[in-house]
Amino acid sequence: SARKVTAVTEPAQTGPSPVVARRRLAAELRRARAQAGVGLEHAAAALECSTAKISRIENAMVRVSVQDVRELAAYYGHGNVDALLDLARAARGRGWWDRWADMLPDLFTTYLGLEDEACDLWTWEPSVLPGLLQTPAYARAAMEGAGTYEPDVVERGMELRAARQRLLGRDEPPAVWAIVDESALRRPLPDRAAWAGQLRALLDVMEQVTLQVLPLAAGPSVAWTPKFTVLGFADAPRVAYTEMLHDSHLVDAPSTVGEYLARFDRLRSLALDGPGTAALIGGLLVEAGG
Repeated sequence: SARKVTAVTEPAQTGPSPVVARRRLAAELRRARAQAGVGLEHAAAALECSTAKISRIENAMVRVSVQDVRELAAYYGHGNVDALLDLARAARGRGWWDRWADMLPDLFTTYLGLEDEACDLWTWEPSVLPGLLQTPAYARAAMEGAGTYEPDVVERGMELRAARQRLLGRDEPPAVWAIVDESALRRPLPDRAAWAGQLRALLDVMEQVTLQVLPLAAGPSVAWTPKFTVLGFADAPRVAYTEMLHDSHLVDAPSTVGEYLARFDRLRSLALDGPGTAALIGGLLVEAGG
C-alpha cells in the first residue's frame, strides 16, 4: 500500500542557496579571468585540467572545490580571495531539495535552487496547472496519469511538491505571476470533489498570486508556446527555464531571457484580467458541483 506522505520541514538557511552561490561564484571567476586577460587554455593549464572543466565552472554547471577556487583566484590576481572562498563553500552546501536528487534531472535540481532564491517568478503553463498552485489531489493525479512513475516515486514527488510550495508561505514570498491556458482548466480530475477543491484553491490563491487564464478565443498562435518560467533575483541576472518532453534548458543570456519576457508580455496582454479569470474559474467550479 502507498505510504503516508510525511510533513517536510525546510531547514533554516543563512546566506544564498548552494545553486545561487554557484552562479555568483561562476560569474565572479568568469569576470576575474576576463579582467586578468587569461584565456581558457591558460586557466586550464594553471589548474592542470581541461578547458571543458573551466567552461563548466564558469557556467555554473558543476560544483568546484575550494582549492580550485583558491588556485584560480591567485592566478587571476583577484583582490578579494576570501569572498570567493566563502562563495565556494556555500556552493558546495546542500539544499533542502537534495533529498530528492536521486529522482530528479540535474537541471531541475538547479532550477529548484533558483526558484527557492527568486524574488519574482513569471510562469506560463499551456497544459497543466503550475506546480506551485497544485493541490495534493491534483499533483497526485498528474503524476499517476503520466503512467511512468512507480508508487514510491509518486509519494516522494508529493513530498517534494509540498516542500516547494512552502515558499508561498514565507514572510516575504516571491511575487508570482502565472498564466495558464484555458484548456488546462477544462481538463478536470476524475474525482469531481478533488477537482472542485483545486478550483477553490485557485480562487483562494489569487489573493496572493497574480493568476490569468489565456482564453481559447485567443487562438493557436500563442498557445503553442512551450511551458517556461522566468526567475528574477534581488542581486543576480534573470534566468529562464523551459521544459520539453525529453529535454530542458536553463538560460541566462540577457537577450534570450528578454525574448521569454517579451513572449510572457504577449501572453499577458491576451489573457483574461483578474476578474475575468475569477469568473471563468467560478463558472467551472459550479459545473464541478463546488
